[in-house]
Amino acid sequence: MHEFFPGNYMRSFVTCISLSCGGSVDEIDRIVKNLEGTDPADNEAWHREWTAMAARVEKIGTEAAERNRRLTASRAFFRACNYYLYGERFLPPTNEKKIPSYKKALACFDKAIANDNALKLEKVEVPCEGQTLPGFFMKPDSEGRDYPVIIFVGGLDSTKESQYFMAAADIIARGMACLIVDTPGIGEALRLRNIRTRHDYEVAGAALVDYLETREDVDTSRIGLVGLSMGGYYAPRIAAFEKRISACAAWAGHGDYYPIWYERLRVPTGIGQFRPSPKFQILWVLGVETADEVLEEMKKFTIEKEAAQIQCPFLITHGEGDRQTPASEAQKLYDAVGAEDKTIRIFTHEEGGAEHCHFDNIELGRSFILDWFAEKL
Repeated sequence: MHEFFPGNYMRSFVTCISLSCGGSVDEIDRIVKNLEGTDPADNEAWHREWTAMAARVEKIGTEAAERNRRLTASRAFFRACNYYLYGERFLPPTNEKKIPSYKKALACFDKAIANDNALKLEKVEVPCEGQTLPGFFMKPDSEGRDYPVIIFVGGLDSTKESQYFMAAADIIARGMACLIVDTPGIGEALRLRNIRTRHDYEVAGAALVDYLETREDVDTSRIGLVGLSMGGYYAPRIAAFEKRISACAAWAGHGDYYPIWYERLRVPTGIGQFRPSPKFQILWVLGVETADEVLEEMKKFTIEKEAAQIQCPFLITHGEGDRQTPASEAQKLYDAVGAEDKTIRIFTHEEGGAEHCHFDNIELGRSFILDWFAEKL
């Protein structure tokens, strides 16, 4: 992975994600240069530079829309949404700038969709245990029916907007419909509705499939499910219990989550002593206050025994050099899956796609996953 910020993995990684989500090389290069020499822990500086570029690009979109240059406006608003999202990323949930910045991202996304008539995106609300989960539904043709459909579930830091950037167009281009929802602990569900994550993600998964069964334009005998990053735990967990899933993929595979988080939070200050990481999104996502509470909750996030119940075709893709979840975790999940039709694909440093979720070369992993779904569905 290119080190935009030498020695700072997280800043470099998030910059790669922004590029993977359609960011402009020049605009991002300007952000990076403005951040050179700043304290790597200065998340306010990070937010300031990304949102300054977001506002600049949003202005381009506004001016283009006023001149009826709608496609130019749409593309600018999409980039502005991207930059607002990744500028918000490192701010703690208590920071007063976090939610307003996130809302600007949502507003830009809405304006991007409104300015491109070719984008047939339907906003949906999925009922789940007395609440609703916000999302997007798309299909190849506005009048088409009986499409196979892929449910795309995000991870710890995901939003439905970032997932849209990552895969929606490629799913539609392959003749499949797509449902992307901010499920518990993700995006708008967390930020604006205070819906935290849960270990029994099969509950949310069942709600997504129930919603699809209310539609007349998809073939519910051909439902695919893919989970990105922490979604590589969520999706297999859903597939273990939800038998209406026809094919499932983990875009980064995870075994049980407790050992991963134990290693992430462990510091050499004595047995049993833990300290939150500087970012520590997981506290907010789980709705707890301490690292010890995180570890206690993570004991419930199990999949290795449950994975034996997965019977649908199953795919895991993972990076050989993943610095967040070792490839050995993907192998544990693969070994545990009960399906006869199962595949694991580890991308190497030599070929690219070796980082977490293949964000050093997202096209390699994305194409492999979506081609697999096109064949299975």
